[in-house]
Amino acid sequence: MCMRPTADFGGTLYMCVNIRTGQIMWRERSIPRANALLVGGRAILLDEEGVLHLAELSPQGLKVNCSFQALENLAWTPPSIAGSRLYVRDRKSVAAIELK
Repeated sequence: MCMRPTADFGGTLYMCVNIRTGQIMWRERSIPRANALLVGGRAILLDEEGVLHLAELSPQGLKVNCSFQALENLAWTPPSIAGSRLYVRDRKSVAAIELK
């Protein structure tokens, strides 16, 4: 099980816990505070700085495959998907990204 505990300050702590044993497999703080959407075995993360990350989560760790600046202002809303489009928004704008 991979999880993201919430906190008021600092980066987001992502961690993977073996649900049978309770053993923490890994902890990761490389991404600023972010909202996550799990899609097809991958995580789409939108951090509060408007950077969109595509990552893989596994018992071995969090691996970011790519990142890009999607928005210009503070982004606190989780990304969402409708059909083949990913929607992200910040405090002033909304963007639709066609997924292929």
